Amino acid sequence: MDIFIKAVERAAKERRSGSAGYSEETGLVVVPGLRRVKSLQEIEYTETPVEHLCVPAAHPVNTYTRNGELAPSVHAYNILRTRILQRLERNGWNLLALTSPARGNGKTTTAVNLAISIARSTTHSALLVDLDLRRPSIHGHFGFDPAQGVTDLVCGRGTFQQVAFNPGIQRLTVLPGREKVAHSSEFLSSSNMQQFVQDVRERYPKRIVIFDMPPVLGGADVLSFLPSVQACLLVLEAGRTTRDELREATKALQQSTVIGTVLNRGVVEKGATY
Repeated sequence: MDIFIKAVERAAKERRSGSAGYSEETGLVVVPGLRRVKSLQEIEYTETPVEHLCVPAAHPVNTYTRNGELAPSVHAYNILRTRILQRLERNGWNLLALTSPARGNGKTTTAVNLAISIARSTTHSALLVDLDLRRPSIHGHFGFDPAQGVTDLVCGRGTFQQVAFNPGIQRLTVLPGREKVAHSSEFLSSSNMQQFVQDVRERYPKRIVIFDMPPVLGGADVLSFLPSVQACLLVLEAGRTTRDELREATKALQQSTVIGTVLNRGVVEKGATY
């Protein structure tokens, strides 16, 4: 834990370095600031309904510098994708949950961009599932207003084809949230949810399933659900995540398989880096 704290503090002092990278010492992937992307080439997709939507504001695909090179954020997510896929494949896993100590750490932004990056790898498909049931927001990143959500699917009120959508990115499927769930921790540990997770795990072995979870310190939701998945990724934000929050989050997740940590800065003004 002290290694992570020192890495966060070191990154805060190097915000102007403009680099993205991976630390072998901490397993920490550093993601620099991102800027808005305004368009997306339409890609034909089958099976899942296609919604030709706007690229998420924080999505780095096709983002270039003035010199025509890929932006640092693209490299950061490619590093993250590669490290995650290597670890998952080595263990035969395909279920990954993302959480953070508190809200505002860039957790959902990271989940969205990681799912898109995996889908663009050509070797895997990605399923992005919104399980932040107290504040579902993934659909908003794509500018989509769902008629049904993942809770409808899990409870048998809708089919996968009715609930899921493809945002115009090949090999990416999204299961959005729709409404808040009052007893979310009970729902996440229910037999219906366990059956749902088993189904998505076994149906497509080459599909990486990314579950966007609520903050681990915000209630019992994350700890109720983590026994159903194989791995967890912890998202922090430089200058925002406190030492106490990191300490408490690490303690809460000590029985879970945390395979990495992302140090995120979220969306910043164009040209700003750390």
